[in-house]
Parts: sequence; C-alpha cells; structure tokens
Amino acid sequence: MSVINIRGVAKEDCTEKDVELYRMAAELGNADAQFNMGAVYYEGLGGEAQDYGEAFSWWLKSAGQGNADAQFALGCLYRDGQGTEQDYGEAVEWWKKAAAQGSADAEFSLGKACWNGNGTEQDYAEALIWFRSAAEQGDAGAQYCLGAACHNGQGTEQNEYEAVKWWLKAAGNGDKEAMWNLCCAYHKGEGAEQDFAESAKWLRMAAENGVVKAQYNLGMELYQGKHVEKNVGEAFRWFRKAAEQGHAGAQYVLGNSYCAGKLLEKNYTEGVRWLRKAAEQGHAKAQFSLGITYQRGLGVEENSSEAVKWWLKAAELGDAKAQFYAGHAYEEGFGIGKDVAEAMRWYRKAAEQGHEGAREKVESGLGD
Repeated sequence: MSVINIRGVAKEDCTEKDVELYRMAAELGNADAQFNMGAVYYEGLGGEAQDYGEAFSWWLKSAGQGNADAQFALGCLYRDGQGTEQDYGEAVEWWKKAAAQGSADAEFSLGKACWNGNGTEQDYAEALIWFRSAAEQGDAGAQYCLGAACHNGQGTEQNEYEAVKWWLKAAGNGDKEAMWNLCCAYHKGEGAEQDFAESAKWLRMAAENGVVKAQYNLGMELYQGKHVEKNVGEAFRWFRKAAEQGHAGAQYVLGNSYCAGKLLEKNYTEGVRWLRKAAEQGHAKAQFSLGITYQRGLGVEENSSEAVKWWLKAAELGDAKAQFYAGHAYEEGFGIGKDVAEAMRWYRKAAEQGHEGAREKVESGLGD
C-alpha cells in the first residue's frame, strides 16, 4: 500500500503530541481521528511502534462510520493480509464502499482486482470501467493501465493512439513506466508520429525516475550517438546505475569494459565481479566472457573446469562462440573429459549459426 497520509499534518512531522490529540478525538468517535490513528500505527509514527493489528482496529472503526480513506485502507489490509487474515473478497467489498464515495484509489484497486480476478470474477471490461473512472480523476496508475489495455487490445479494441493519449496523462502525473512506454512509442512511431528527439526526451525522464531498462538504453544511446549527442562518459554513468539495479546487460557492458581496458581503466578484478553478476542472471555473453577469464587467469585463478562450466552454460543458451569453445574443450579434453562426439555436436550447433571456425571443424570431421 502507498504511504498513508495523516489528515492535517505531514507524516514526517507527526509528533507524540499529535498522536495524543488524535487518540483523544478517536476515542470520542471522530472518524477522521480514527483514520489518523490507523495511519499512526500503520507507519509507526509519533513514537508509536508499527502495529498492523492496531491499524486494522482503528481503520475498521473509521470505515464503519463511512470514512472513505479508511475504507480504502482497510481493503488494502485485507488484500495484503496485514493485521488480519488475507481476504481478497473482503478487500473488494471495502473498496466498493470507498469507490461509491468517489475514491480514485479504491476505483483503481477495484480495476486491478477485476483485471486479475482477485476477490471477484476476472472481467477486463469491468476493470476498464474502474480504471477509466479513476483515470478521469487523475490517477496515474489507472491512466497507465488504460493505456496498456489500449496498446494490447485487452478489454477494448487495440488503439495505439488512445494508448499514447493515456500514457501522456500518466507520465504527466509522474508515472515512470508510462514515460518508458512513450519513449518506445515515439521511437517506433506507434500511436504517434515517429520522433527520435521526443523518444529521447522520454527515455531520459524514465531513466532519471529509476526505470532500469531506460537507464541501460540511455547508456546505449549515449554510447552510440545515433539519436542523441555521443557522450561515452555519461553513457557509462547510466550503465553503472542500471548495473547497480541488477540489469544484466549493463553489468556485462561494465564487466567487459573493465577487462578490455578500452573505455574504462583496466581492472580484471572489477571486470570479473560485474561479469559474474550478469552471468549468474543467465546472460550468455557474460557467461562466455567469464569462462575466458578462468581460461586465462584474468582477475581469478586459472581454472579450466570453471571455464568450461561457464562456456557450457552460455552454449546451452545459444551463444555461438561458447558453443565453439565447448566443442574445442571436448575435442582437446580441456577442463572436461575428452569426447569427440560431444565436441562435434557443439561444433555443429555453432556452425549452424555461421561460426566459421566451427564450420571448418565440422567439414574436417575431426579426423574421422
């Protein structure tokens, strides 16, 4: 659930004195004060320990008096199983009460429940009714979802122009995924006239808002200089941001660059560290490169069996170079038992992808 805002005071400014006043009013039956007490316990504010059970108790009192914010919050507790048993059906019932009073948050939550079939029948058309109602009140998440539905043609006819319209609204309200989608739409000319400058604008905005794939792609754009001015230094700053968020492609770029020493100062230890992170996520090129570091003892102790292990992982994922190296390892008995038949199997796979060295091996028949 998003952070609950206390009525009348900013969350970070809530003091013990504020809590004392809320409690006095809440115990006298004031619904707004009861909502605030729920928020105090949900967030752990004003010296109170976080306690979802207490939050549930206060919000139940407030919701029972018709407080829409409490009704929405109570639904979220039922959805997440916080302070009570998880119960999607009960969540939906409380959101319906809040939505009847115009709560955009509740409308959006009902839309998601209908979309996913949580606590109610899955119904894309019904979900879109709730999304549209919330979107028209300015809910960025609902605006994004409406755009996605139009883009994918789910629950409505596919309409790229309508998708872009809603994503523009969502992005204007700070939705970072909408920013990324607008970048793609303008780049491809889907739902809007192709405009690389506009695409780059939204790409940067998405990257600055922490969208990891945008950070990686902005790095690539700056590195290549195709649609933006080339800036290798800035490119690597974005690659690092993406890598630190776990993007395997960015981790591979950093790892390879450190090992090559062409665009970053050569540092095999740092290169291996980033290659390993990418390789462990299943990045085939990183797995192949990590194998090379073990083969040559670059940043790690030389270890032929470890090298072959990583080449085989990459080969299984279809990397032609790794397939060739796997074939060579089996042919020579490098780091693994010699097996000519297995060597030929990997050479054939690499040759089928156009690897010239593998093709020559297949044609030679390995002396058969």
